[in-house]
Amino acid sequence: MAENIAKPVSKDEIRNVSLKIFEKVLQVCDKLDINVWVMYGTLIGAVRHKGFIPWDDDFDLIMKREDYDKFIAYCSKNRSALAPYYVDHFTVNPDYPFYIARICDPNYVLKFDNMDYTSGIFIDLYPFDGMGNNLDYWRSKKGSNKYTRKIQLITALIWGRNYKNPFIGSSLPRKTVRVLLGLYAKTRPNKHWMTKLDRIARTFTWNESSYVAPVGWDDRVRGLKREWFEGTTWLKFEDIMVPVPAKYKKILKEIYGNYMELPSKDKQVATHYYTAYRK
Repeated sequence: MAENIAKPVSKDEIRNVSLKIFEKVLQVCDKLDINVWVMYGTLIGAVRHKGFIPWDDDFDLIMKREDYDKFIAYCSKNRSALAPYYVDHFTVNPDYPFYIARICDPNYVLKFDNMDYTSGIFIDLYPFDGMGNNLDYWRSKKGSNKYTRKIQLITALIWGRNYKNPFIGSSLPRKTVRVLLGLYAKTRPNKHWMTKLDRIARTFTWNESSYVAPVGWDDRVRGLKREWFEGTTWLKFEDIMVPVPAKYKKILKEIYGNYMELPSKDKQVATHYYTAYRK
């Protein structure tokens, strides 16, 4: 008798689930009167392919911090609002190993290659924070650049704590540092480090800043002009329409350069570190 072994779900199924999750998120955002935009590879997909990037299935959303907090708080207290989906976030799940939130489908299980952590099929939700008005300060390599250095250190502690194999790295010194950081990080729960990172990310508010970024996630802290996010337009994405920042072309050019040019064939691969199964 053949053993009943679960088979990984297809890319198309992951995409379909992602779109359904997004539509539910959009309903909640409409109810709360908050803005949400697609970003990163999803935004490139909307502009260049009118849908998913052909070799990928990621779905990325962003909100400015005020709206992000409102969304997380509401969905945590009113879980039926997102049903059948749920929010995974360090304020909800103390073992959650990522700083950004994920909206997950519990009818699936994802097994990560290098983490003892599972979730449902998800879409990413990034908080965008203010960076103040001096972008050069964040990019500086000088000792006065306290925010970037702290973000990089805490991020390294979080990854070191959660990797099953901490020996990932390009050189022996990097591997050694990651092992030592991981051992130290394991003396505290994930939420401890996430809270520290969150405090730094909130240093500047959106409204007082000329530049904004996912400060707690991007250790390079690439600043984008806040004015580029003033307004929303809608683009076709597969069979639906998705909201994008008003100046999405400027945003994509700043992050990716010539975003309309396809990468070389060897780079046309999904960068996933998990396998998805249907329950």
